Amino acid sequence: MEFLLYIILITSAFVNILFFYYDFFPFFKNILKEKRKKSTAPTDKDVKAIENEILKTSFDIIEPDKQLTTWDKKQYVSEKLYHYIKGTKSDSFKKFHFPVAFLYHGLSSYVLNKNKESDILRFKAVFDKIIDQTGQPKFTMDKPDQVPFGLTALSLYDKFKEAKYLQFSEYIFQFILTNLDHKGIMLYNKSSDNQYVDVLGMIVPFLVSYSKVSGDGEALILAKAQIDFFEKHGVDSETFLPSHSFHLKTFIRTGSVNWGRGFGWYLLGINAVNSVDASYVNKMEKIFSSVPSIGNHIYSQFPGSSQKADLSATMMLLNCFLDSGIITVNKEELINTLQPYVQDGYVMQTSGDTIGINDYSDFFGKSEFSQGMMLLLLSKLK
Repeated sequence: MEFLLYIILITSAFVNILFFYYDFFPFFKNILKEKRKKSTAPTDKDVKAIENEILKTSFDIIEPDKQLTTWDKKQYVSEKLYHYIKGTKSDSFKKFHFPVAFLYHGLSSYVLNKNKESDILRFKAVFDKIIDQTGQPKFTMDKPDQVPFGLTALSLYDKFKEAKYLQFSEYIFQFILTNLDHKGIMLYNKSSDNQYVDVLGMIVPFLVSYSKVSGDGEALILAKAQIDFFEKHGVDSETFLPSHSFHLKTFIRTGSVNWGRGFGWYLLGINAVNSVDASYVNKMEKIFSSVPSIGNHIYSQFPGSSQKADLSATMMLLNCFLDSGIITVNKEELINTLQPYVQDGYVMQTSGDTIGINDYSDFFGKSEFSQGMMLLLLSKLK
């Protein structure tokens, strides 16, 4: 009897430890983060100091391969334990996914624009670890989310004229071509019955940049085809705002119709094409007037139904509106506006990865993606 009681007590203690570790602490950690953000007094650091801190922190993230983005959905303790024991969860994909790809893109754009040789060479050494001398990736390329790594390669090719960077870009272009469906469309997820707006922000900017560097007109035609296909079935004709996705057989629009990051993925696509021929400038202007901000160019995770800032949506929209000349802002104004969401050089308040259609993250925190988009924005400002 004593032995049985002992087992029960040990089991109870173990279950309680799991509960506190996976449920209690993460829940209150988010609350404390939110309170800390709200109570943070304005910093006495000047704009340059904050900018330098963001740059330093970005290198601190990218050099040791820190993982910042919140990927997990809310799970019961039993579900977490099941995945751990069975080994069905793997973190290997995180190192070569879109948040890291956009951090590379933003950081490369920043250091190349600032033209400080030591920072450029420092970044080059980081990027060179993920490709070999023939331009082949040292990782398995199997999803559209990895295509933005090509933006960095094209920037480095423009700077150094090393063949491996162009060869890597050509590898990515061929990856896209071999994954087109019978309509010439790259699906975001081949196993899904839906096409997602995400794919536009993942592949169109690369296709446009590749077209500029290589002179391959097919890449630009292909970029426009991806946008046109999504617009036909997934974009509102009055506001020009996209739904998260649409069903490929019935063409029913699926997912949120006011997902802030979804707006951003669409904008990144049309913004890239605008840099060539201004095809979508009128739509960009209409979208700017359609998307409600929560104050001073800050946007929420779900514009129109949420007042909680989402820096991933905010950074995407600001980059595109700035490029289009719809808004004008200088570096001091930007940093003063975003300073409450920057802590120790980290860009905070980013919603976690979306789990699926109608299944959005309620966790907010650091992300390589917002870090990279902030650097991209700063690279354009004086």
